[in-house]
Amino acid sequence: MKSAVAVNLATPGNTRNVRHLRVIAALLKEPRLREDIDRIAGCSNGPQIIAIFRKFGLDTPCERISLLDRDGHRCNSGVYHLTPDDRLKINEREAKRGAK
Repeated sequence: MKSAVAVNLATPGNTRNVRHLRVIAALLKEPRLREDIDRIAGCSNGPQIIAIFRKFGLDTPCERISLLDRDGHRCNSGVYHLTPDDRLKINEREAKRGAK
């Protein structure tokens, strides 16, 4: 499962944090709004999860975008995505794990 590989890459001690698993699986599918990361993870600390991924080797950049909030006012949000290098790291980890 690709998401488990990503968590092993991105977390210390190869833990299987289910929040991390859900976020990586979602990011492998498509870029996600910061607010979506919170919802997908099931917590309100999405940026902390992304910071953990970065600490352990994934770039996971955040693009700032302008949106309309539910009241019709302009606001800024971030969209996180995996870089091609991030995907390569995840795939390499999956290959190493499969070879064991």
